[in-house]
Amino acid sequence: MPRSTIQVTVDKSHIITIGEKLYAQSVELVRELVNNAYDADASEVHITLDKDEIRIEDNGSGMDENGILQYFNIGSEEKKQNPYSPKYHRRRIGEFGIGKFASLSACDQFILITTKRKVTRQVVFDKKEWNRQASWDLPIKRISQPLSSGHGTSVTLRHLNKKFDLAEIEHRIREQVPIQMKNFTVFLNGKRIVARYIPGKKFSILHHTLYGDIYGDIILASNPRLLKDKGIACKVRGYTIKRELFDLDPRHLIAVSRLTGEIHADFLPVTSDRSNFIVDSTEYKLFKALLVAEIMKIVKDYRHFADEKENKKIQAALREAMSHIRTALKDFPDLQPPKGLASRSKNGSSQQLRTRSLNSSQSTKKDKPDPGQNLDFKPEDKQPTEPKAPRVVKKFRLGGVGLTCSIEHLGSDSPESYTEGNVIYINCDHPLYRKFTKNKDTRVSNLVRLISRELAMIKSPPATRKSFDRQSELMAKALTSK
Repeated sequence: MPRSTIQVTVDKSHIITIGEKLYAQSVELVRELVNNAYDADASEVHITLDKDEIRIEDNGSGMDENGILQYFNIGSEEKKQNPYSPKYHRRRIGEFGIGKFASLSACDQFILITTKRKVTRQVVFDKKEWNRQASWDLPIKRISQPLSSGHGTSVTLRHLNKKFDLAEIEHRIREQVPIQMKNFTVFLNGKRIVARYIPGKKFSILHHTLYGDIYGDIILASNPRLLKDKGIACKVRGYTIKRELFDLDPRHLIAVSRLTGEIHADFLPVTSDRSNFIVDSTEYKLFKALLVAEIMKIVKDYRHFADEKENKKIQAALREAMSHIRTALKDFPDLQPPKGLASRSKNGSSQQLRTRSLNSSQSTKKDKPDPGQNLDFKPEDKQPTEPKAPRVVKKFRLGGVGLTCSIEHLGSDSPESYTEGNVIYINCDHPLYRKFTKNKDTRVSNLVRLISRELAMIKSPPATRKSFDRQSELMAKALTSK
């Protein structure tokens, strides 16, 4: 009689090979075992790495015989049916029940010792014995020596066949284990692993969605060099799945390269090895759209903050430059500005010059940005349709004459500086200004040069200005072209 059904079977060797294929790096096995301790309400986890073995011991709830059966059940529904731990009410990280079998790819023996209600049990998974015998059974026995904490679990990987690096373990624990959570501390060879503090501006995020909450903090780091890992840590149940910049290019959005922090979204579906999200899921697409919108707000805020910060530097440099000029003018009384300066100039108003510069830039092919310029833009951003307002306006007096210095956006093709009545205009878009404004000393020296030049030209014939403008063109070509 022909069969009406067939039995689905799994070769027992796959219990080992499934672990070998699951994780790309051996350090991820340690991370998985530490996360198991977190799920078991441990308040302390001690990782001890020796030459031939690594041991992960916790003071969690421990396991009785039924708990051990669940532990060695691949794909157990236990954590899905009980997603929160009983003592600390933690949202459990584990989901698939595969991680402990992955440990077998790094060692010959997996030794589990667990104590619960003063009863200690031991299970030894010997890879050679497993492959030799036909049975699927593992030996379990009671032992008299409980764990030092009186309850909890110890997992020892003995006879290691892969190398574990202490620095890499520490980095991975700090990055992918919820060590920032209350009542959870991890030690590595006796040293406590603590979360790194990154100084910067914090932006709190909270969205209530159909699938669940999105919450956390995005940090705009003050010093991007402190960031070992770029991007925002996206966490599910306290576990970092990956760091994301959501396809935003740091080359065009400088603020993006400064972003760190962590965002939690427990509803996001993840791959079985928890190394990525299911990116074509509706949940992830919504998550990404909301986070990109938040990041763009931060980018806008950063641009405003960067402008304010730069303007403060310019104001300080102007004050210092004017102090130097006042002192020097004592030896050059003939260069003191005359009283009753005319309110108009042949150059036309600064508004007209800004408008001419804007129209010129829009009617010609856009120049490539200067590689040395700290631009922060998106390629698709539209060009402004109105001239920009002055960056800094500073009033001062020289020899009893009131003068004003205005640092303005006049376009890269406009003159470095010019004077209109009693106002000295300095073009912050000029290539030389951009080059010399990168540090304090050259910024002050450049302002002294330009203001001194304008003071000297007030009493000079018109041809002098043309000579200085030609000199600026030559300097810009010599110093900024590659």
